[in-house]
Amino acid sequence: MLLKDRHYLITGASRGLGMALARRCAAEGCSRLTLWARGIEPMEELAKEPVFDDVDVFCQAVDVSDVKALEGAFREAEENGPFDGLANCAGIGKPRPFLDETEETFDETMNTNFKGLFFLSQLMARHMIDKGIKGAFVNVGSVSGKTADRLVSVYGPSKAAVISLTQSMAKELAPKGIRANCVCPGPMETDMFLKDTVGACARLYNIAPDRLIQSTKNAVPIKRLLDPAEVADMIVYLLSEKAAAITGQSINVDGGMEFH
Repeated sequence: MLLKDRHYLITGASRGLGMALARRCAAEGCSRLTLWARGIEPMEELAKEPVFDDVDVFCQAVDVSDVKALEGAFREAEENGPFDGLANCAGIGKPRPFLDETEETFDETMNTNFKGLFFLSQLMARHMIDKGIKGAFVNVGSVSGKTADRLVSVYGPSKAAVISLTQSMAKELAPKGIRANCVCPGPMETDMFLKDTVGACARLYNIAPDRLIQSTKNAVPIKRLLDPAEVADMIVYLLSEKAAAITGQSINVDGGMEFH
């Protein structure tokens, strides 16, 4: 088992990639998991699944965009035992034309995708250094953070910032035995993509959602959307000691859409 007896904090664990990652961490031997998301009920239902039978699961309702609340929530989470690392999966995306972007959506996206991730990572790094823990961070970026497109003039830069932050974290934390990497997914079969992204684009362009989904699949060289579990597998590997020599990298899991 790649993560035997480990304890990780996973944000965005109420759906999509975060939920898939929680299942994979449990299957790979984690003894404890702390799960964060805005809504606690889906995480509590998740924890009832058989894969978590031997895992101590601690669920917290936390909005990572609320930086003032992060420290209190983290201190409460610490009571469940020392952490071996953090997977920053929480994120939002609201496609909108550049000329229509507002300060409100700008702040909401940046605070969730970057600012909250930054300060939570800072809290976790201090925790690990104080306790002498050699572990790992995995931040979830996006292929949009490498090559942006229409309608992601805020989302793309928020993910580019995550990629850059990961590199800085890797340089500074390496002497402490702590690694930091970034996973950049392509379009995944999640509510965030199928409902939030496709729904917004369908309304903007007056196109049937099914048509947009098919055109997205056609744009991916492997001709399908990614299963969140496939991305979770890469995160598990990067958290594990199998990736002991890998840090500061931004790894695409995108079906061949990007090559850098």
